[in-house]
Amino acid sequence: MKDTIEKKLNIKEIVQRIWNKKIFIIATVMISTMCAGGVAYKVLIPKYYSEVAIKVGIPQNSERQADLASYRFNQMAEYCNTIPDVSLNADGETVFITWTSTSPESAKKMADAGVKSLQEYVRSEKNNPLIQHRKAIEEQLATLKTAINVLEAEVLHSQSKSKESQYELDALYTMYKAASKQLVSARIDEVGSTISLHVLSAPELGHQPLKTKKEFIVGASAIVSGVLAVLMVLL
Repeated sequence: MKDTIEKKLNIKEIVQRIWNKKIFIIATVMISTMCAGGVAYKVLIPKYYSEVAIKVGIPQNSERQADLASYRFNQMAEYCNTIPDVSLNADGETVFITWTSTSPESAKKMADAGVKSLQEYVRSEKNNPLIQHRKAIEEQLATLKTAINVLEAEVLHSQSKSKESQYELDALYTMYKAASKQLVSARIDEVGSTISLHVLSAPELGHQPLKTKKEFIVGASAIVSGVLAVLMVLL
């Protein structure tokens, strides 16, 4: 009974202390809430977005082209990551790219230019590994051909045709034939390997800004400042 009475007295004392300092607590909450509201509504700039849905056509006529699909999606994602305020999400063969800016007009303008830039990027030969693979084989063949011609000239004009030179020449012929076969395969893989982008939904004006969580900031500030004010009163 004594413990119960003491607990009631303690609770009553706490409530009484809070009540006596109610003006301080209310003022603290109001000032903090007003400051948070000023920051949220005056300092934080709303962001508008313009989204584009693009169907990505990647040929998969060969095994190498099928392996190219995931690589090309990752390549597009990495490209978008290099551009500020641009995000990419993939859903199967469809990608959704979002451009954000401080006004709906500028967001749409960025999206229009961004789609063209992305199309140029993915269709560029230097970004197609199958084309680069074919070019590398062609360079290898050119180097082997030059080496073969030089060695053939040396053997032809040499008074004594050494076995070592003939072995080296045979080895170059073998490498040249193998590289020629690889070139045929690379050209087959390259045919139709260029990625195609089909815009499913053109960029539009996004009149609704992205949520900046202003209400959450103001509400959280009111709660936190109220708790802190009460703790200051009780300490």
